[in-house]
Amino acid sequence: MKHILIVASLLLGHVIQAAPQAPVAQLHSATVTWTAPAGATGYNVWRLNGACPATLPSPTGFTKINAAPITVLTYTDNGFPLSPLPPGIYCYYVTAVYPSAESGPSNTVQGNVAPFAPPSVSCVPAAGQTTCTWTPSADALPVGTCGALPCVSGYNVYRGSGGCTTPLPTMAKLTTALVNGLTYTDTTTAPGVIYAYQVTSVSGTLEGALSACVQAGVIPLGAPTNVTIAVK
Repeated sequence: MKHILIVASLLLGHVIQAAPQAPVAQLHSATVTWTAPAGATGYNVWRLNGACPATLPSPTGFTKINAAPITVLTYTDNGFPLSPLPPGIYCYYVTAVYPSAESGPSNTVQGNVAPFAPPSVSCVPAAGQTTCTWTPSADALPVGTCGALPCVSGYNVYRGSGGCTTPLPTMAKLTTALVNGLTYTDTTTAPGVIYAYQVTSVSGTLEGALSACVQAGVIPLGAPTNVTIAVK
């Protein structure tokens, strides 16, 4: 077996496929790139579902994810055979294929695929409270897709004062524990304040990006002042 060092790197991306109407289909991907050693005729990419080990990888736990040797210096993992690639932590290495042998592993690279935010959030204010609801993350996949745990563990709700301004106000997490459902009621609102709300999806230890901002608040209606009366 030839031992050739291949330097691999990783780029995480999100592919968004537009649909005629919301919601849109969202898929994760991880793109691995590397430099070519002399004499290689192709490459294989190997994936571990989990964090990269501290020592050089061995075949244990890693699965080859390309069907045939790759002849370019990049490979995009769209989840095969998981399809689509669910949220989680993934480790990769690359081997070089030669006419008579295959090299040892390259360095490992790790990618953390955080879950997508809920695609739609709505917040309705009332006296002393605001109730926010949202549609499930695109990563709310069937149980078993991400192993024994759900792909989306729950959601966090963030709030800022001043509405959805540009730039956004400082957002503070409201939830002290993950919300398992699709609704949350903020009971700490004050009259006369417009609040900005955003929601994130959480998968295990990974928290995704903030959703689009929505604003809500109760502005008291002003009553007439300086009312006087004159009688005869």
